[in-house]
Amino acid sequence: MTTTYRYSVEILHLLVSSGHSYFGRANDGAASVPTSDLDRIEVVAGKGIVEDRFFGKAAHMDAAITLMAVESLGR
Repeated sequence: MTTTYRYSVEILHLLVSSGHSYFGRANDGAASVPTSDLDRIEVVAGKGIVEDRFFGKAAHMDAAITLMAVESLGR
């Protein structure tokens, strides 16, 4: 038997970045990479978010989108 759960959610931000702040920079800290907070995004099944740095990258196919609860971010 399968149980179905339904939750109301409010999406606060849709963040997309074309570059990665830390790749190849372990000793230098984060790079200055722009992140866009968009009104809408396009998601492609099996590839991720269009125009994001991990779109279509084989190493990230199982985790191309990250969801976070605002409560987990602290204050």
